[in-house]
Amino acid sequence: HWKVLAFLAFLVLAVYLNSLGNDFLSDDIATIKDNPLIDQFSYLASSGFNLHPTIIFFTHKLFGLNPAFFRLWNILFHLGSVWLVYCLLGFFFATPIPLFTAGIFAVHPLLTEAVTWISGGPYSNSAFFILLSLAAYLFWKKNCRKQFYLVSILSFILALGFSEKVF
Repeated sequence: HWKVLAFLAFLVLAVYLNSLGNDFLSDDIATIKDNPLIDQFSYLASSGFNLHPTIIFFTHKLFGLNPAFFRLWNILFHLGSVWLVYCLLGFFFATPIPLFTAGIFAVHPLLTEAVTWISGGPYSNSAFFILLSLAAYLFWKKNCRKQFYLVSILSFILALGFSEKVF
């Protein structure tokens, strides 16, 4: 399926790579650009179980205040979600339906905010992990291998760490 996955990656990158040149906006300014604590470990400790500040903290440590790298995470998580939609639908439907549906999911304008807005990252992050949890669960049901069940539980916990709405 590598050709299909490459095509879906092309769709996601064609639509969202142009956002990498954008500057910080709205909540991103207060959360990242003008946040005096972003460079301190206390920033992570104060976030509790919320995992999005962890991504912001380490992205800032590695790449500074370049908005492209903060957005790149959202694009990569969205790409992972697109691939998971394709794989999940492959469990239930014949060949053209998973590709068509994942293609629509890849480029649908409804997802633009979650992918291009840095502060909208928890939506892309939690979507990826909840879809991964479901996929791992289905693999476990099909193969009865304990590793898939553990991945399913861990992915669900990570999804909750990005957004409690997953629950």
